[in-house]
Amino acid sequence: MIKYEVNLEINKTIDENFLEWLPHHIDEILKFKGFQNASIFTDNSCDSELYCKITVHYELDSREDLQNYFDNHATTMRDKTVKMFGDNFKASRRILELTKKFYK
Repeated sequence: MIKYEVNLEINKTIDENFLEWLPHHIDEILKFKGFQNASIFTDNSCDSELYCKITVHYELDSREDLQNYFDNHATTMRDKTVKMFGDNFKASRRILELTKKFYK
């Protein structure tokens, strides 16, 4: 399993619009090959900062599926976001590969 993590800092002036739009964006990404599910995590510091911090985790079947997304879809999806929200957000990304899972 691959986890693709997107960390967002969203300017407070647009956070409501961004948070309303984000689930639709995620639904669109989940249609691409290999994407299984996604989760949104919020940072409680959102209330006191100039930026609202959010992390989205996508789970994929394989690194190849993620590479296919990067090669064929990522630029378009990122461009759509910039077109809607300009420079009112920042995004950083990382890729995590499951090494071992523990159960209770």
